[in-house]
Amino acid sequence: MDGIRNGRVFVTLGDLISELYVRVEGGHHTADIGSTMHVAQGADAKVTIRFKDPDNLNSWKQNPEVTRVDLIMGEVRGPVTNRNNDNNPTTKVIARFTKADWTVNDGYREITYTISKLGKKSYIRIRGTNSSELEPQVDEIGESPWNELWFYSNPIFIDVE
Repeated sequence: MDGIRNGRVFVTLGDLISELYVRVEGGHHTADIGSTMHVAQGADAKVTIRFKDPDNLNSWKQNPEVTRVDLIMGEVRGPVTNRNNDNNPTTKVIARFTKADWTVNDGYREITYTISKLGKKSYIRIRGTNSSELEPQVDEIGESPWNELWFYSNPIFIDVE
């Protein structure tokens, strides 16, 4: 319950992954999912992503495999004026990773990436999929939802000082 209250969670569909750990390191500070890291203006930050892709069948009798992980970043710009607006135009995928980009260590897939020269208060989050779609799409009527599965992390905030 403490993890849910403090935003240290991820969501996965169809048992695509069973564990996800994301850490950002910069200067002498670190932050994990649901927390905030403070760094100096212009500093670099190293992002480490670790996830477990279980080797067993889900409830649809499939063993889906993660084919891509996206690192998403956006600016934190303060309170919104229109609470019905659900997008942040500064948010974008800054890196996409495939099997060629990760290593396997004790059953975990591991990815490291450096974000250079941080300049604004921002956040990162992670999503992954077993599909070839670049962005999640609404399923067509009759389409099996089991063919494209996704996972999503809560954000890590980066406070640039």
